[in-house]
Order: sequence, then C-alpha cells, then structure tokens
Amino acid sequence: MEIPSILDLLGDVRDLEVLDLACGTGLYSRLVKALGARRVVGIDSSPVMIEFAKRTTLGGLEIEYEVHDVSNMSVIGKFDVVVAAFLLNYAPTLDALSSMCRMIAGNLRSGGRFIGDIPRGSYDPTRPLSDKYGMTYSMPPTIAEGDEFSFTAHLDPPLTIKSRRWLDETYETQLRNAGLAEIEFHPWRPADEEDNGDFWEEWDANPLAHSVSARKP
Repeated sequence: MEIPSILDLLGDVRDLEVLDLACGTGLYSRLVKALGARRVVGIDSSPVMIEFAKRTTLGGLEIEYEVHDVSNMSVIGKFDVVVAAFLLNYAPTLDALSSMCRMIAGNLRSGGRFIGDIPRGSYDPTRPLSDKYGMTYSMPPTIAEGDEFSFTAHLDPPLTIKSRRWLDETYETQLRNAGLAEIEFHPWRPADEEDNGDFWEEWDANPLAHSVSARKP
C-alpha cells in the first residue's frame, strides 16, 4: 500500500525538482526520476545506504546522493517537492523533530509540497495486528509520546528497527511551526482495486501507518 499511496499523493512530477530525505537505498529517488522529475537529490545519514543507492541507480538515471543527518543539515536548495518516507518518526526528541520539520520547510520553495510517511499516532497497541501485512509494531499498551518502540518487517530474515512514538497532533504542530500549511493525513490504500474479501479488515480497524502532506505558502 505504501508505494502506490505515496505516488498518488505526489501526482505529476515531470520537470520538478525533488528532494528525497531518508532515501535509504534510493527507492523513491529512482521512482520519481523515472516519472520525469528534472532533478532528484537523495539524502540519508547512512554512508552505506547512499553507496548502495548509487550502485543500484542504473538505466541512465541521473540522481544526486549526499550523506547528511536531516536533524542538523543545512539548506541545500529550493525544491518543488520534498519526500520523506519514514523520517520524522526517528526523531529522538521533540527538538530534533522540530529541527527536521524546519529543514523540510527550508528546502521547499514557495508553493512547494511535502509528502511523507509516518507511523499512525493513534495506533492502538492493545490491538496488535498480525504479521500478514508484512510489518508489526512492538509497543507496551501504555507507551508515552516520545518513547521508543520497535517495528519488525517480516522479511527473510526478519528486520527489526527502533522508532519513536509521536502523535499525529505533534507532527502537525511541528510542521505548522516550521512554516508549512494545508497539513493533511492520508490513509494508505491498496493498489489492487479488486475485491480482497476481508484481508484488509484488520488493517482498516487499526492502521499501522499513513501518509502526511503539507504545502509551503
């Protein structure tokens, strides 16, 4: 659900300049470049991820990759779109989250858009989802805002990563304080429109994640 949901929010990126924060292996960097973006810059704090992204960017796609920690990086330009798939949830403190949001806004030109993915702040840990959706969270039932939790991607072998619990209201406040407007949260939707029976029923009742969008006035 994640990729089609993000691409749907992005819309037409032809001839746009796109900044991909927390780009990891460069998945979204490659996708938006292939969709016609004029310039794409991928940023990640991990040199290993950036080197992997460079090696896997094939087929003549021209993408710039740089190593930076978004919570303390400088403004590197003015972009039409900033993408950040699961960046904000790694902020270890509220100050770090605020800094990340300011950096997103600082790299957007007027009228530019921000599209991101975040764990859903109102996810109910007392109703944990099964692993059939490919990812599960491990949260105590009384987890406080800012506390650490882990999520596991059910790959082979499984991959467990640490994250932070921030409420959607906190994300919205920090994005607004950074100078962004029109902040909205968007549920993920499966790409397959065919009848999936009751497969998504558990997810729809307690989604793990969703997308957030905003615009710089």
